[in-house]
Amino acid sequence: LLALLAVAACGQAERVNVLLISIDTLRADHLGCYGYARDTSPRIDALAREGVLFENAVATTSWTLPAHMSMLSGLPISAHGACEERHYNRRDENGERIPPPLRGNLVSEALSRAGYRAGGFYTWKYLDDSFGFDAGFELWQRCGIDLFSHPTLGVEWGRLRQAGDVEGMKTVAAAYPELM
Repeated sequence: LLALLAVAACGQAERVNVLLISIDTLRADHLGCYGYARDTSPRIDALAREGVLFENAVATTSWTLPAHMSMLSGLPISAHGACEERHYNRRDENGERIPPPLRGNLVSEALSRAGYRAGGFYTWKYLDDSFGFDAGFELWQRCGIDLFSHPTLGVEWGRLRQAGDVEGMKTVAAAYPELM
């Protein structure tokens, strides 16, 4: 997973550009900018040298959805409310999506109000706009899809797995080898 938040200044020279890179499950102790001896991350290391490197960051949880909402909102899980996968499929009686019951604001919203233009790019389904991650962004775009994060096939795969339908899972995997 690479969630990339690129915020460009709106023509004002005194503003700084902001780039936030979140790589889900990446170990900081395996990046050169955090002291790892092997040359595993030259481009990230270069960004860290030229910008601000957070040396003491703690995640609220190991799960993508609430951890990223906390990171972008500055709120603990108990305050922002993004802690249930079920929000992903919530629909009303007309089939319209029900927005998640989020509280607080994202850093993208604050930057937008300050005149910044924000764009975000993600791969994993738990960063989807159905969870509210698109707030404050001019562009919030999914890039790259695998079977598990595919909007429709991922749901079907989950249903088959829950039912223990191994043959059904094999059929889906055989039909979409490029997503495996």
